[in-house]
Amino acid sequence: MSKVPVPRSRLAHDSPPVKSRKALDEVTEKINHSPKFRRKLDRSEAEDEDGDEGEMTGAVHKMEIQKTRRVHRTSGIPMLHSSQLPQQIKDRVRSLSEASSGLKLRDREPNTSRFALVSTQAHQSKRPWATRDSNLELRLNKLVQVEQEKIRELDKKIKDARHQNEGCEKQKTCLMRNISRLKTEISNTEVGIINIDEKMESMKLVMEKEKAHEEHMVTLKLKEAQNQMHRELDEFKSMMEQELQTVKDYKDEESQAEIVKLKRELDEISDKASHLRQVRENRIQQERESLQLKLDDVVTAEQKKGEQITQRIEDKMTLFTEQNEELGKVQEAIKSITDRIKSIESENAYQMDIRSNFTQSHDELISKINTLQVESDSVDSKLATITQQKNDVHKEYQNALQKLCKERHFRRKIENSIEDIVGKHRVYVQVPTGSHVEDVETDPSLQQLVLDDGSYYQFNKVFIKGDEMMYQETCSLMENLFNGCNVSLLLIGDDDNTSNLLGSMVNSCWDLIQDVEHKFKQRGWNFDYSVQSVKVDPNGVFDLFDSSPCAVKVENRSVMMSTEPREFTKVREPCNDPDSSTLMKLTLKSRKGERNISSNAYFLDLTRIDALPLVSKAIDKVQLLRFGTLEFENPMYQLVHQLYSNTKVITMINVDRVDNEKWLDLGQYVQTVDVVPVNRVYSK
Repeated sequence: MSKVPVPRSRLAHDSPPVKSRKALDEVTEKINHSPKFRRKLDRSEAEDEDGDEGEMTGAVHKMEIQKTRRVHRTSGIPMLHSSQLPQQIKDRVRSLSEASSGLKLRDREPNTSRFALVSTQAHQSKRPWATRDSNLELRLNKLVQVEQEKIRELDKKIKDARHQNEGCEKQKTCLMRNISRLKTEISNTEVGIINIDEKMESMKLVMEKEKAHEEHMVTLKLKEAQNQMHRELDEFKSMMEQELQTVKDYKDEESQAEIVKLKRELDEISDKASHLRQVRENRIQQERESLQLKLDDVVTAEQKKGEQITQRIEDKMTLFTEQNEELGKVQEAIKSITDRIKSIESENAYQMDIRSNFTQSHDELISKINTLQVESDSVDSKLATITQQKNDVHKEYQNALQKLCKERHFRRKIENSIEDIVGKHRVYVQVPTGSHVEDVETDPSLQQLVLDDGSYYQFNKVFIKGDEMMYQETCSLMENLFNGCNVSLLLIGDDDNTSNLLGSMVNSCWDLIQDVEHKFKQRGWNFDYSVQSVKVDPNGVFDLFDSSPCAVKVENRSVMMSTEPREFTKVREPCNDPDSSTLMKLTLKSRKGERNISSNAYFLDLTRIDALPLVSKAIDKVQLLRFGTLEFENPMYQLVHQLYSNTKVITMINVDRVDNEKWLDLGQYVQTVDVVPVNRVYSK
């Protein structure tokens, strides 16, 4: 069978296959009458007509062969003459024919007789080269079918690639929608944060206005009441003066007794007016404090809401970053698929060119197929390598992400520790009643103490001796223990004023801790307490329970004791020995599920120890942030260093002794320092 060109329309992926004999005949007739096939047929006929053969003989021979054309049994395609075959197959047929007959085709004598023509027509089917031509035609049909199968496979690959491209486009569109939705949510969240900030500011302004308005109204009411009282007093005084003026005329004893009675009533009314004024002032103070507490609660709640919204924004930003990464991967996949489609289309075009000229490029096609097979194997190996590398990279990415999460968690823990350590110092002072400090008795809330020489010191609070508010103010800071913060109470001053102050402070703090503990237990918290108590004197440091020697050091910004902790069931009274001080360490361990919090409270009594020069030198060292190695081993240095190493420090100072000026200098320095320096330098 000769090379039969198939129309390109039959190679399209949407063309139906040929299923009937009639359709196949129509296709074959269309191919045989095509101009391209007619030109090839004319060239083959021109090559056969050479030598001594005449034109008439060739025409008659061609007509006879066409009349005796056989049809293939299986395919139904007519078998053509050898003149219609390609040049290579035609040469091979000619050589085989010459070998079988012993004569060349061009040397054969033409036979134009009627007998010869009939003989040729009768015995044409018995020629040996006809069988060989049919075999060659079968082989060529098989090759054509193989090539058609390959082209169908390429079309199928193109369809799959297009389908994958459509899926990637859909995924890309979905990702873009998600990204736009996330951007919208982020913008809405930012607008919500701005609205919350505006609401907080407006609420603060409203609270301040309400507070000022209430204070103004209370002041006006008090002024009106005072004016009314003054008017009543004036009227009463005028009435009394009139009565006294009328009574002056009488000189008897009854008139004098009535005058004394009226004066006594006047004094009682004056005392009642003073008492009412004091009651109104106390009520105004309580209302102010309650309003301030409400304002603090509102501000704290809004701040917590702002923190929650900020955390949500961070989570959405993380999701937005992951979506961007996935979008980049999808775009890379789309690009690779597009390149693959282009390469497949180019290969398809090349295969179509090969099919149009199959006999001339068969060897090239085989070599190309082998090359493509090798390239396919190499691509498969590269794809496997790339897949392995991708899995390794993904695993490394997951490991790096886990490390990053751990680092963030660790960093957050460090920041929390720094926030617990770095806090403001609070310095209080207690003065005895009738001391030489100006204006202390008249105004106990005075924060600035002015001494006789004109110097002054600034404190958070000033208390008079015996004032119960001192215990409420200082003990309330013990609530920081339940937040994981360390708290210190440093007592300094006169022996007469602080002889029993430490014991009272410890008991008051313990009562407050028990009250706060009841609130936390309702939330599912459990607590354990332990106490360590030591006595510090010029001879060393000793355990307060069994008087055994012990050591006190500052490690990791907390006081470490070598004494064994004991269960904190009852507070033991501090040591009352002369020339000694007491250091008590209360440890609170809180548990709730997997959460564990540990905090310490330190009670330091430096009243009875005569170490003022040593403490003064230690203050200078602390201000310069430099300690010598040997100097730092001294317990007094460690105790003063403890003042600057914990979150909250409460200092009680009595100013009725000249030596306390050094303690006032210490208090003034602590008050001027806003935060505790984190880094310290210890020089040798």
